[in-house]
Amino acid sequence: MSRIIMFLCFLILSLQTAHAQSLPLETWKKSVVKTLSFPCISQHPLFEGTGLLIEFQHKIQVLTSEHVVIHSRDKSYCHDILTADGKRLRTQLDFFSFNAGVAFLIPEEAHGLPAVRLALPHSPFNVEPEVLAMGYPKSSSQLQILRQGKVLSTTSRRGLIPSAPASIEVAQLPAEYGMSGGILLSSESSGLFHLRGFLSHQILRRTPSQGSRVENIDNASSPSPTDLTFALPLGDLPLWTTASASDVWTRDAKDQLEGKETVCLRSLCFTPNKTVASDIFAIGGRDFGGADGSGIGGADGSGIGGAETPQNAEILYSVEVRFKTDISSTIKSQSFSNTTLEKWRISLLRGHRVHILFFTTSEQNRLTAFYSLSQFLTLFLEGSSVAVSTLSGPNSPSDLFHQSLKKTLHLTQMARDLATSTPMKSWFGYLRDQLLLAENGIINSSQVADLTGNLHDEFWQNFYEENFDQAVDLAASLQSLTGSMKRLGL
Repeated sequence: MSRIIMFLCFLILSLQTAHAQSLPLETWKKSVVKTLSFPCISQHPLFEGTGLLIEFQHKIQVLTSEHVVIHSRDKSYCHDILTADGKRLRTQLDFFSFNAGVAFLIPEEAHGLPAVRLALPHSPFNVEPEVLAMGYPKSSSQLQILRQGKVLSTTSRRGLIPSAPASIEVAQLPAEYGMSGGILLSSESSGLFHLRGFLSHQILRRTPSQGSRVENIDNASSPSPTDLTFALPLGDLPLWTTASASDVWTRDAKDQLEGKETVCLRSLCFTPNKTVASDIFAIGGRDFGGADGSGIGGADGSGIGGAETPQNAEILYSVEVRFKTDISSTIKSQSFSNTTLEKWRISLLRGHRVHILFFTTSEQNRLTAFYSLSQFLTLFLEGSSVAVSTLSGPNSPSDLFHQSLKKTLHLTQMARDLATSTPMKSWFGYLRDQLLLAENGIINSSQVADLTGNLHDEFWQNFYEENFDQAVDLAASLQSLTGSMKRLGL
């Protein structure tokens, strides 16, 4: 981290002294490299990307996207670069952050590498009439140059790099898989080219007659001409990497190799599980934001990550929280200052399983689902919504809820079977249906409490008169069910 802090001091100083450097196109081409990340034993590059050779204080390093490196400094993983003149060089992974979106590599042999010195702009640049991008597509050693890109926004909030305050949105610039970490340039009247940012690993997928959605660029999800490409603004770089080590979220390297997405913060790891959305939730973006570039969101969509999620049976996510594998009990015992993370840590120590299902507002009048790990972490770090989680395992609130619900349903069915009149049978049938709605999250604890709140109700009076003991048992079971729902935040 000391190297990063020194680097950031240099960058911040540059803010006071110079604009981003303008160089001939050929100079930029020589400084862009291909990155390769893989288990050393295989020598086969599992992850390919693009990086920029940069220099400060006589040290050369590679700035790239975190998405294209294996998140581990273990010596069993190798990280190479391929230079424009065909040299393959070994590097050491120095800094990597899922939430910042960037990684830094240090070449083991840096002599003679064509690195450039970075200088940052004073403020976000104006929308340029045209920009171009450079990067190396996957399985290619030929540098790709994409021209005629059109910047739509330099302060977009629709990207899903969790700790990035803004992104650059570019149209007509279909970056290919492998170009993540490449550079975004604007031309000047002098014939030089100005560095504006670095290509993210995300695009905004725009499908006619459907909502827009942020997706990762991969083999199965290359951009089409109608999609928007995200770039990370050069001027925001200090903000992304000034966090302490305790605030850096990283990927689980073993899951990366298996094609899974898992992010970890110290002792806790978060793994998404695909689920099918139900019409019972108000699924979608945030209450703030909006179309036409207002708030968090921007044109052609609302909410973080694009347009509101359609309310149909589509694939969404839940996230399971677990301890990082192969860590000591000492690390597990280290507390979090964040109360939500600490609550989950304690639940895991007690033997519970923790699943995060959605987010809710402080008024609990709107549920927000998420469809990717990036969106989950963006919502969590943004902090205006509350993560709603369930616990399972011995004596967990989730298990107690289901036990209480099962008992209440059983008592309700028994009462219905013993009822002597058709109206009473119908009333118990209604009560059973309401309990099933509670099981599926359609009614909340307050509505369940209302089922027992009026003891002067005609049906409750008849029930007490016909079978007092059974009525008392059912009323007590309903009250217990209400309490277990409140403990779950329902």
